[in-house]
Amino acid sequence: MSKSVTILGPAHPFRGGIASFNERLAQEFSSQEWDTKIYTYTTQYPKILFPGKDQFSSDPKPSHLSIERTFSTVNPLSWLSIVNRLKKEKPNLLLSRYWLPYTGLSTSYIHKKLKQINGIHNIAIIDNLIPHQHMPGDRFLINNFLNSVDHFVTLSSSVQSDLLALKPTANCINLPHPLYDHYGDSIDRRTAANNLGLDQSYRYLLFFGFIKKYKGLDLLLEALDKEYMKANKLTLIIAGDVYGSDSIYDNIIKSRGLEDVIIFHKRYIANDQIANYFSISDLVVQPYRTATQSGISQIALYFNVPTIVTDVGSLSDFILNKRTGYLVPIDKESIMDAIIYHFEEADLDSMHIEMQKHKTQFSWSHFTQQLISFSHNFDKTLTS
Repeated sequence: MSKSVTILGPAHPFRGGIASFNERLAQEFSSQEWDTKIYTYTTQYPKILFPGKDQFSSDPKPSHLSIERTFSTVNPLSWLSIVNRLKKEKPNLLLSRYWLPYTGLSTSYIHKKLKQINGIHNIAIIDNLIPHQHMPGDRFLINNFLNSVDHFVTLSSSVQSDLLALKPTANCINLPHPLYDHYGDSIDRRTAANNLGLDQSYRYLLFFGFIKKYKGLDLLLEALDKEYMKANKLTLIIAGDVYGSDSIYDNIIKSRGLEDVIIFHKRYIANDQIANYFSISDLVVQPYRTATQSGISQIALYFNVPTIVTDVGSLSDFILNKRTGYLVPIDKESIMDAIIYHFEEADLDSMHIEMQKHKTQFSWSHFTQQLISFSHNFDKTLTS
């Protein structure tokens, strides 16, 4: 029996971790012989609501995936159009992504209209239920979303707790965020340094990804011990598109005289460059003030780079303290202490072995099989 899955949410030409996740999930379903489609947006965010420089990726469209731009977050007529299309196509599984109340409005409508269609089973994959930055009307939109779907996959234990607090009857399963394993293999340090124009004799910290206030880059900059960094040839690489003004970070760098120990690449990092950044880095730092899970942690684990994470949300679900990384409080001194410990006391060979073991539980094949098994609970035809 043929099996089909349609994924609703970001994908090429849109950029970011959720788009990458959807494309990698589609690849995994295809490898398991599912007829797989991604329906992405014609418009994701109106420009007035988008705080970054650009919503679109410069990467080529994945040639091996069926990705079609079919509906807009701002045009209800497009929602009705895709509902009618899905009624005709009747995929076995309809998976949508939820990470913001605003973007959930369109998928809530689609799920609600298809809820009673025999043969279509709706599952929402939730990255964040409660937004990091609140907007008026959030609670109404969240409740509207929760009432439109019966089956949920969460990517961290904290999001599952949020879900069950607001909808105790939710049929849900927690499947931890898989590794991002599709950005290429690790490359040797010399090559990575040459590709990025860096001195391979230095050791590098990395703050990577979209730079948003809740991710605490300012906290990291204020935590750095400049004299220790210079004496030990340590440099912090900051690589990512800044959402909002970058002046807060520039001002801290200037006021603390950190220019000699900072490299700031204020731009979106294309997929084909990601391996360079993680291959040159000795330690990833994620000083988040709030979090659920993080795709950055899973990129670092794939490339065998230890990570410092603050003890917020479910970041601790992905780190074995002092074995694959470091769990610290939201505290400047603790962040710098962990950096010093890593370079002066950590057994790096043992950490590498632990990371190799730890990453096996975050495979895409395991994630997809668990998702299918969850679906099997309410439709036995999906695994026949």
